[in-house]
Amino acid sequence: MTKLGIELFLNALALSLPLSIAATHVCLGFLIVLWGYEYGIKRKPVTHTFLDRPILIFLAVVLVAAVAGVNPGRSLLKVFGLWHIALVLLVVNWAPDQTRLRRLIWILFGIAALNGIYGVVQHVSGGLDLFRFNGHERIFKIGDQVRASGVFDHYMTFSGQMLLVGVLGMALLLFWAQGRARWFLAGAVVVFFSAVWASFTRSAWVGLGAGLLTIVLFKERRTMIFLVVGLFLAVAVLTLADRGFRTRAVSTVKIKEGSTVERFEIWRATLDLIHDHPLLGVGIGNFSNVFDQYRERTGAGAHSHAHNTLLQVTAESGLFGLSAYLYLWFVFFKGMIRNAIAATDPFIRSVTIGTIGALVSFHVAGLFEYNLGDSEVSAMMWFIVGLGLAVNTVQTEVALSPQKIVASEDSLG
Repeated sequence: MTKLGIELFLNALALSLPLSIAATHVCLGFLIVLWGYEYGIKRKPVTHTFLDRPILIFLAVVLVAAVAGVNPGRSLLKVFGLWHIALVLLVVNWAPDQTRLRRLIWILFGIAALNGIYGVVQHVSGGLDLFRFNGHERIFKIGDQVRASGVFDHYMTFSGQMLLVGVLGMALLLFWAQGRARWFLAGAVVVFFSAVWASFTRSAWVGLGAGLLTIVLFKERRTMIFLVVGLFLAVAVLTLADRGFRTRAVSTVKIKEGSTVERFEIWRATLDLIHDHPLLGVGIGNFSNVFDQYRERTGAGAHSHAHNTLLQVTAESGLFGLSAYLYLWFVFFKGMIRNAIAATDPFIRSVTIGTIGALVSFHVAGLFEYNLGDSEVSAMMWFIVGLGLAVNTVQTEVALSPQKIVASEDSLG
């Protein structure tokens, strides 16, 4: 019964991720309890990955920095906000075969596509807003353009999720999909990319480009060149055809105007904060309170985060925290690239490459926003990391067992 409950809640979590962080947390809470029963009481063996140690090191450094921070009580409560990382362990241990992994991906993409369609309709209709049950309408505009936010409360949350599933979906489409799966993925990817466009979020646009360029590097040279040229042509056509997109895109390189100037001011003030708290930072969750002391020096407005994930991590957990964070992702990319090169199964290879691309897009977008601190985006990111590690657990088992090679081939056929 416990195993059935875990599988049901894991599927429910994949359904909840693109819709509601509250529902996601409910599912995650039940999964942690059930997982604790299976592994703590029934002593089921735990599946380990090469990312276990880097994750534990990062969490340990954040915890030490929280205790040493300016407000340990607040920071210790905020440490629990990192519980989305548990999604990695849960997916790796409870989606150990291709059938379960595919089901999770189809559920995730299907629901995310519905949210993406709603966001695009929001944009083109001038502000459709159906899901504000508290009666408070929230329509975001930049100039005369409505910024799609889907069912979420902010366009950056919406674009962050669409970015991740879009890059993962594109990898599946390029490296694996056949038949009906290809048509479904093609439609979903078009929706995801359109949603990123409709959000008018520049960091997501840049992240999407970086993620797509990353995955095409795994194609043979001729196809890679064709796809890269196609990507640049698509951007050029969109720039010429859509005045709003053109204006927003051009504003990205205007470093002395608008929100770009404000970001530079925020980053400068954050660097001053880091200078005064270099080793362990001010403690997770304390940035916004401490930042008030520095923003007046630079003219930056009141902000709750640094608009840059690396700066935010350094400000809150110091250089030790930044080192642990960078080490975590160094180990991740090193291991995943090695797995992508070694993979022989098309599905495993496509999910591995898609995970690499999605995380590149996440980190590039994170240079301009604190997406690690966005619960909906962070949960989606860790879930996708879990998918990437889980398929390579399957790959390892297949390599070790001739019987599982036959089973894997049968499941693909």
